[in-house]
Amino acid sequence: MKPDWDKLMKEYAGNADRLVADVDCTAAGKPLCDTKGVQGFPSIKFGDPNDLQDYKGGRDFKALKAKAESLGPTCGPKHPDLCDAAQKKVLDEYMAYSPEKLAAKISKAEKSITDAEADFKTKVDKLQADYKKLTADKEAAIKAVEDAGLKKMKSVRGHRAAAGEEFASLKKSPMAVVFETFRKPIMKVLGMVGLGGAPSVIVAIVVAVAVMIIGIVLMSICAFCGSFDDEPAPAPAPAPAAKAEDSDEKEKEDDESDDEEAEKDPKSKKDE
Repeated sequence: MKPDWDKLMKEYAGNADRLVADVDCTAAGKPLCDTKGVQGFPSIKFGDPNDLQDYKGGRDFKALKAKAESLGPTCGPKHPDLCDAAQKKVLDEYMAYSPEKLAAKISKAEKSITDAEADFKTKVDKLQADYKKLTADKEAAIKAVEDAGLKKMKSVRGHRAAAGEEFASLKKSPMAVVFETFRKPIMKVLGMVGLGGAPSVIVAIVVAVAVMIIGIVLMSICAFCGSFDDEPAPAPAPAPAAKAEDSDEKEKEDDESDDEEAEKDPKSKKDE
């Protein structure tokens, strides 16, 4: 950060509205740092010199310069012309306070902040103590279960499974198999785009989306291939006309044969 800060100081050297400077809080600047509430290093503060605020933004040159550009004269005793009506009223009220009253007001407000910070620290310490105890209780409970036989049972199951015996509890679900199949290549891709440390939930979502896309593509391919099987079979070719003519000819010959037999046997024709 120091090279970027030195560059920023050089950029704003001699600026009439903005001062960018550094203070060595471990040497001659320690008293000033104490009065401004500096507690860690490096610390960046900005704003009115009499009411500096903690800076919590980026610390590269681009971010620091953007913050510096946003600063400038603000409503205050030195620039009352920049105050609106409501701010001017409050400023005039404070300017009218006696030194004792102003100091008492500041002390009371600072005490409220100190109390809030102390309350926060007390509650955080309690949470940390509770977390430590809960963690110890959990680990003790797990150890008791494992020592009671869980470790041995798992060892026996693994030995018997290695010998060829099947255990339903060791079988992976189809979804788990799919997840394991795609997890490593997807993790590799995420690592290439800078997301190698993504939470498991994100990885699971990416795997699910990938599986859905692959499934849709496969279904589309199957549907496309199946469309060829569903084509209607070609209609049978019409029978040759010669067969119909042969049939008519045969029927005509049968009729002529019947007439000849009738002429030879008149009695038969009479009976008819």
